[in-house]
Amino acid sequence: MVLNEVVLYPLGAFAGSGVAGFLAGYALRKVLRIVAIAIGILLVAIMALAAKQWIIVQWDKIGDSIQSFANITAATQDVGGITHNITNSLGLPATGGLSLGFAFGFMRG
Repeated sequence: MVLNEVVLYPLGAFAGSGVAGFLAGYALRKVLRIVAIAIGILLVAIMALAAKQWIIVQWDKIGDSIQSFANITAATQDVGGITHNITNSLGLPATGGLSLGFAFGFMRG
């Protein structure tokens, strides 16, 4: 009874959340790769059209918009609150397994 509560439950939570984290990290890496390729193709197409002077692109305004969006996004993130909520809701073994599985899955993806 004590062995079950002390060893097996945390081990099961660690392993189960590790598998879920691996799958989430693997899938996220694949999706991000597709999104990055699509954005790259779009930018190359826009640059080619601008080089042929079919369109006029105001790159400085695009850069300013991206910079302001990045600043707003960075200012609104509350990473401490997010990690605190995950640790409290899942427990330490499950959070550790999820984190390690996610990192490993993201690297392998």
